[in-house]
Parts: sequence; C-alpha cells; structure tokens
Amino acid sequence: MIIASWKIIDDWRALEEYKHKFDPDFRSVNLKSFHGYYLYKQFKIPVLSINSEVIDKNILILNKSRLGTLRQYLYENDDSQKPEMFKIEIKSFSENAELLNNCLDNPPDWLLEKGTRQQQREYLEQRVAITITENFEFRKHPDFQGYIIPVENLVDDLIDNV
Repeated sequence: MIIASWKIIDDWRALEEYKHKFDPDFRSVNLKSFHGYYLYKQFKIPVLSINSEVIDKNILILNKSRLGTLRQYLYENDDSQKPEMFKIEIKSFSENAELLNNCLDNPPDWLLEKGTRQQQREYLEQRVAITITENFEFRKHPDFQGYIIPVENLVDDLIDNV
C-alpha cells in the first residue's frame, strides 16, 4: 500500500499510472482514507491518505502482508460502566488556573492571534480543553517491509517525465 498526504495524491491525478477510486474499471475499498490505485506492472497498489506532519513530507510504501498487528486496549470508566475505546477529558479553562496559565505561558499560534495576554485570557475563559486518549500497541511484523520516500521535488520529477 502507498500512504501519502491528500495534497500529493491530488498531484498524481496527472499520472497515467494513478487510477482514482471512482474509476469504473476498479473496485473501491471501503475506507474513508482510500483514494485509488497506483498501477505498477500487474499490481494494483492501494493509495491511502493520512493527515500527519510526517506524511506531508514523505510517501510511505508498505507491504501490508508484512506490516504487523495493532491491539487496541479499552479504558475503564470511573462510573464502572462498560469499558470504552477512548478516554475523554474535558477541562474548563475558567475553572482550572493551572491549565489556563500553562496555555498563556506557552501560547500556540492560534492563541497569539487573539491579541494581548488579557484578551487571550478572556478568550480561553470561555473555552474548554478536550483531551482524547487512545491506548494501543503496534507490533511490527518480524519481516517488516516498508520504505519512506522524501517528497521534496518527487512529484515535479514524476510529472516532468510523463
């Protein structure tokens, strides 16, 4: 399988080897991240997109039969109900001085755009911080096979050679 950012995949539309998921000659894969196939010799290689800073700068080529296994663990709820796949915490900035001050002391770019420290404080006091945690373990196949290809100039080189 090939994993890349949607920006890179969008640039591939000009390539003869790339077939979009809506191409009537190919069966679509029932995954939201599926975009199509890259044809190489007699192989139809599924192309998936993932939003990640790492993926934006690279293309991953993975042998899915030698990838590995993913085990997802469940979280126990505080109220002793059935276990959940995610742990969700919601904290109000107006009720948590430590959370508020940590955010003001190390403001992300979007918060800096809100103006002065006082304006940032007023903005945050009307908001909550939501933390969603997922607990999983990935075990790489003993004969894992995969490649990372840096993206810089790769798409331009491919299109220039078409």
